[in-house]
Amino acid sequence: MKPTIPNQRRQQNAQKGRHDTEIGTSERTVLLNIHKRDCHTSQAIHHQTTSNLEHTKHSRLKRDASVGMMTTHMSSGSSETKTSSQTKTQKAPPWSVVVFDDPVNLQNYVTLVLQRVFGYNKSMAEKLMMEVHNNGLSHVWSGNKERAELFVQQLHGYQLKASIQQAK
Repeated sequence: MKPTIPNQRRQQNAQKGRHDTEIGTSERTVLLNIHKRDCHTSQAIHHQTTSNLEHTKHSRLKRDASVGMMTTHMSSGSSETKTSSQTKTQKAPPWSVVVFDDPVNLQNYVTLVLQRVFGYNKSMAEKLMMEVHNNGLSHVWSGNKERAELFVQQLHGYQLKASIQQAK
């Protein structure tokens, strides 16, 4: 592969009557050093990417082993032993979004926020709002943790006091 010369250098060589192959020894050395550096950099990137993929694959195998790949031995009436593998997947425990009563926000405002954030109809939002008002708190939603955190963040954006708790 022939090293390339920048356009400006090409124009200077063309004006002097030289072609790309007629470059000086020092210019050739500089170009070869640049080419070696670029090749070394691309090899380093390839090595890093390959090692990251191997690490990810190793981590995934480790995680799968710890999640519960189980081998059980079952013996039947005969003398041979049969093996079967079962994978157990554990479901994440549910989390609840809890809204707390505060003296600042009006009841109509809390109802409107519950409708906007959770998509509840007006009667459901009013029921939850009254539960907050009377009991001091209400579990307004239950589900996975990431979504619960998102809802709490949205409620904080509307200046409501809210948190998540692991559901029972």
